[in-house]
Amino acid sequence: MNPDYGSLARTFLEKEKQNLAQQQPPGYGILLIWREQSYVGSLQYIMPEYSNEIVLLSKSSSPIPSPLIDAILSLQPQRKQISADQGLYLEDRLHVMRLVKEKLTPLTPDQIMYAEAAMPLILESNTESFDPAMQRELYRGGKKFTPEMN
Repeated sequence: MNPDYGSLARTFLEKEKQNLAQQQPPGYGILLIWREQSYVGSLQYIMPEYSNEIVLLSKSSSPIPSPLIDAILSLQPQRKQISADQGLYLEDRLHVMRLVKEKLTPLTPDQIMYAEAAMPLILESNTESFDPAMQRELYRGGKKFTPEMN
């Protein structure tokens, strides 16, 4: 039996909408093309006071099957499609990147210096069973953070 990709896409987009509503600063859903694979994710502008190029990429941990991507794009044809430099290492879920037009690239040296000094606290929640006390994961400077690491 083949999966109902239309139904899966609707469910995904409903959950994504709920997740995006919780993001601070606000983000938007994307389709990421990296190393000839497709991922779903979101981008947030996390340092607009310094540069509108610095974004937080949150992406699926695994590539998404083409029929599901097609179903998502049929329901959301305006979804931004972002490519990533092939030399980037994007195996993890969260990345601070430089967005130039519709392409993710490494930060410039000046952006790296600023980001190291001013990296905001990044909270990621497991939205399947969201319990802020139990499901929160904290990140600082791209590394997993626990309150004891202050």
